[in-house]
Amino acid sequence: AASIVSLAWSMVLLCTVMVIGAVFVGQLVQTFLLDDNEDLTPRIVVFNLFGTFSRAFFTMFEVTIAPGGWVRSGLILADRVDRSYLVFYFMYVFIVS
Repeated sequence: AASIVSLAWSMVLLCTVMVIGAVFVGQLVQTFLLDDNEDLTPRIVVFNLFGTFSRAFFTMFEVTIAPGGWVRSGLILADRVDRSYLVFYFMYVFIVS
């Protein structure tokens, strides 16, 4: 019974961290998504990853759970938006995963 409680609290903590990461990155990419001077194709790709909360949460779930799952979304953000997103990804992967 004690292990079930520990598992539940671990899941709550992990979900909380994923929500914080999703909101953080989702808010940071909004300026890129709303910039009409940027090409439409990269904005669509970034929107598919982080455009809504559910998309951002799913992407952060993928980054957290899947081994190497950060590579796809991390490289898209680094190549198409700004390389400084890699700092967030490296810190997130080292601390959370």
